[in-house]
Amino acid sequence: MFGFFAGPIAILRSLFLLLRHPVLLRRALLPAITTLIVVAVSLYVAVGYRSNLLAWLWPGMAGSSVVSGVFGVSAALLALFIAPWLVMLVGLPLCGPLAETADELLGGRAVDLGIFRSIKNTIMTTGAVLLVGLSVSIALFMLGLIPGIGLVSAPIALFFWTPLVFAFDLFDISLSRRELDFTRRRRFLIENLGYSISVGLTGMLCVAVPIVNLLGLPLAVLSAVIVVRDLEDKGRL
Repeated sequence: MFGFFAGPIAILRSLFLLLRHPVLLRRALLPAITTLIVVAVSLYVAVGYRSNLLAWLWPGMAGSSVVSGVFGVSAALLALFIAPWLVMLVGLPLCGPLAETADELLGGRAVDLGIFRSIKNTIMTTGAVLLVGLSVSIALFMLGLIPGIGLVSAPIALFFWTPLVFAFDLFDISLSRRELDFTRRRRFLIENLGYSISVGLTGMLCVAVPIVNLLGLPLAVLSAVIVVRDLEDKGRL
């Protein structure tokens, strides 16, 4: 089905891979803890400070429990939407060693970049991707404020743009190890669009859902490594 089930299947395979190799569990520990903290803090801020934000935005309705409840749910959903971007910024650079080890275990061809160079490359790519990704997301959000257009812009942001950007960042660790330049990495993403969106959507769920996100980011990274290896074996890299 053009790779649309690649993400969920790769997540299951990454879980088995993680359980079979203790070295991967050790390398997954720091990203897992970081992801949990980032998402927990974002949810706490969104829900805990909703009353203050509501009083500032809409003073006349600050005392309404119904409005406050609806606003709180909206704030929590917004925090879950923002969580993948925060995780990309903070957690992904820590996943380089995990992805490299998994790639080697799966027999992938690679150039040994070293841990520090790998982290540096991931930080630089993540920063650039975040800048572009957030710029477009903010533009789509602003368009969504226009009556009628939000019915189009919101699904594009949630089900296409954000997963695609997240997938690019997840794939980047493996693709960088193969010394692919930015143009070839972008081409890989577009030519395997179904795989990319599937991996991105599944990865977003892994890092945004509380409790699941304890190992969500490492599993998302491993799933991207698995998909890259599968496509490499098929000659589509």
